[in-house]
Amino acid sequence: DGNVKTLQTASVGNGINVVIMGEGFVDSQHTSGLYDEVMNEAYETLFMTEPYKSFKDRFNVYSVAVVSPNMYGDTVFDLTYGGGTHIDGSESKAFEYALKAPTVNEDNIHNTLCMVIANNPRYAGTCCMFEDNSAVAYSSMSNFKYDSYATTIQHESGGHGFGKLGDEYWYDDNKNAPSNAFADKHSLGWYSNLD
Repeated sequence: DGNVKTLQTASVGNGINVVIMGEGFVDSQHTSGLYDEVMNEAYETLFMTEPYKSFKDRFNVYSVAVVSPNMYGDTVFDLTYGGGTHIDGSESKAFEYALKAPTVNEDNIHNTLCMVIANNPRYAGTCCMFEDNSAVAYSSMSNFKYDSYATTIQHESGGHGFGKLGDEYWYDDNKNAPSNAFADKHSLGWYSNLD
């Protein structure tokens, strides 16, 4: 628990930090290599689309081993699932694990993308973003595997966590958003895709 693996070191600049962690992976899943396989898959998934693909050489990427006592329930990040695709967890615990990465410290944790991959077949994902720009993106390993798992990582981690983009969902029962609906997000430099 807490061991760090360097998946990539930036070759341009100082590097933007990305730390990938798992939730609900028990010790046998670490020793079998499954944990490392999932962390590598999450890393590759984030960088398979633009603009991350073209700017990949500007990122430091780490995986941190997180050993849970159980796959469900009693886990390190205390994940709980709400309505729809919502996930709640302990962001403070995620930041604690992220700080184990060699180039992550208290001065740059707010510019570090923390990704938590939940060992759970449920289709779910949520990104918690904070005003200091820190973010923890939760994605679960849904049974749909590639399509939903990959797009959830790209959506939560790349879109929200790093890009600070807002959702562009449409629900038939919603009316037009009021003109100032995103003013608080725009004042933070977020949601530039929404007006």
